[in-house]
Amino acid sequence: MKNFAISVFIIFLNTIIFNCGVNTEEVDYYEELINEGIQNSSSYQPPHDASEYKHTNSVPIAFGGVCPFPRGKGLGGTSILNALIYVRGNRLDYDKWEDLGNPGWAYKDVLPYFIKSENSNINGDPGYHGFGGYLNVEYHTPLSERVKVFLEANKQQGRCVLDYNGEEQIGASRNQFTAVQGRRLSSSNAFIDPVRNRTNLHILTESYVTRILISNTTMKAYAILFSRKNVEYSVKVNKEVILSAGIVGSAQILLQSGVGPENELQQLGIPVIKNLTVGENLHDHLTFYSNYFLTYQQEPSFDLRDAIKQFLNGTGPLTVSTNTQGLSFYRLGLTDYGVPDIEIIIVPSVKSGGFDTMKKGVIHGHADEDRWGKSIAANHVFQIIVVLLHPKTRGKIYLKSNNPYDYPIIDSRCLADPHDEDIEGIYQGIQIVLKLVKTNAFKELKPVLLPYPDCLHEVFLTKEYWKCLIRQTALNAYHGGGTCQMGPDPMKGAVVNNRLQVHGISNVRVADTSIVPITISGHMQAPAMMIGERAADFVKEDHDALNN
Repeated sequence: MKNFAISVFIIFLNTIIFNCGVNTEEVDYYEELINEGIQNSSSYQPPHDASEYKHTNSVPIAFGGVCPFPRGKGLGGTSILNALIYVRGNRLDYDKWEDLGNPGWAYKDVLPYFIKSENSNINGDPGYHGFGGYLNVEYHTPLSERVKVFLEANKQQGRCVLDYNGEEQIGASRNQFTAVQGRRLSSSNAFIDPVRNRTNLHILTESYVTRILISNTTMKAYAILFSRKNVEYSVKVNKEVILSAGIVGSAQILLQSGVGPENELQQLGIPVIKNLTVGENLHDHLTFYSNYFLTYQQEPSFDLRDAIKQFLNGTGPLTVSTNTQGLSFYRLGLTDYGVPDIEIIIVPSVKSGGFDTMKKGVIHGHADEDRWGKSIAANHVFQIIVVLLHPKTRGKIYLKSNNPYDYPIIDSRCLADPHDEDIEGIYQGIQIVLKLVKTNAFKELKPVLLPYPDCLHEVFLTKEYWKCLIRQTALNAYHGGGTCQMGPDPMKGAVVNNRLQVHGISNVRVADTSIVPITISGHMQAPAMMIGERAADFVKEDHDALNN
């Protein structure tokens, strides 16, 4: 938990508003702020109940079966702490989404909503990007020399360097980020800040929704219960409730409101309003972080003070969250409808902005002094992450009790598919990485793969070695969806219809990635914002306000 506190603090820094000039007082202020955060994190203790709120894998493999499950509990949701990478997914993902019985969700239908939100600064493919929208999309600067090597290596293997949010996705690219001159642009910053002064908008923070009150005769929501500063409140519903609490929160609120699997609700003493499969079909990408390469070439290194100066000028290591600067997509045939199966992401240095993450653990993975040794300098190490985009396993969100303040149980069932197809998929992704670093482009770096001591009872680089390492360290990418999945038939697992309305309860909608019925070949931040744009139009259409 200490390491997580540090990483969250770094990410928080990226929310600071841009200042044109850099003066000593500004640098002093931010240096003191960061150092204070680091000092506090060294003695950080999680809340007394935090141990209950963990992602529990019912198959006790990676991390002993229990992993952290970070959530963005603030305005902007997880966009206040994610890596900011803007990847919409593949057109065939959305076409399949529609083919499942969801008219209006094909790629041709959703693309205009991606474009509507965007203010693109990447010189992408014409016809695929917006200009003048609330959501700024840009590249990080400066681009690491190691990322340039990564892109050249992909070209040497016959892949194009392209705009992955454009005409084609399978290829390599610099990462596109939702940021403004390197400053984090959360969905709250982008979409709420410009309209905060609207008279019909009321924002309450430090508030916790416990239930939606739904009449079992009219089957309509009539009130919302929430608590704020130890006081419980009830808010009357005049028209609609729009639930946007994420893959965990939206499911939890519906379940506590009596909307969910009948047998489970009855066992907890919750009156059943509507029998739906809320909480099921939890899907996520499976991610393998443990490809760390030592190179003789030293990445530029800055002390904290210099990094802050660069940050205040909109550049440098503190303007790229988790230092993920480039990626590529691969089609291996693991799925049957033409989408990419594997994504690899390069982190050109595991040292960034004065923070040597080798000393305190890396945000993603297990690299630390205890395993690698103190003699390894972090700015001589780069990481290539493997992401399995369409795992076979599906998890579930459960209620622990009928107390809305009890954390739910999150069972992602990582690596639980009966035929080990997900392990095989990650293994194939690792082989892609190993071939990539053998290209002529990478020869100048002379990369050496760091062995993982805990798996050296197997012969290094054999399949058994990699299977050991995958089982010990693979985990969720936190690109989740599906717990309130969209579909036409509740008898086949659907929770909401194609207009985001909960089946049987017409004035409750869900507008977040919990409605996404399938895995997407991208990161879920972009689809989440697209879903929000679509929800807004549905509401306006249904209430004759589309042109207002």
